[in-house]
Amino acid sequence: MLPPMQYRDTTHGRLGRRFGRGLALLLTLAVLALSSPALAEEVPEAPGPGVGDMVFDALVLRPTGLVVAMVGMAFFVPAALLASPGGSRPISEARDYFVRTPTDFLTARPLGEF
Repeated sequence: MLPPMQYRDTTHGRLGRRFGRGLALLLTLAVLALSSPALAEEVPEAPGPGVGDMVFDALVLRPTGLVVAMVGMAFFVPAALLASPGGSRPISEARDYFVRTPTDFLTARPLGEF
């Protein structure tokens, strides 16, 4: 008759079992945390600007844009006189900078879009 075989504990006792359970729990939490954003659905945004944006634009930005456009037109005259020896290109650049940009901000954009 052969003596019974003795098996060696490969989990290193109670500490090894706790480590194994902790590692399994950590891996499970990592998989859940990394897979959650992949399952999330995107929420569509509102199609246009909100009422608050429109009110702020109409009551604050449009009147300020009107003042800036008038000041830009006043500055364009001396800028055009100083740029005129350079030909028509510097005059058109001054017009774009002092007149067209402020008036486009005032009139060409929809209400509530900055």
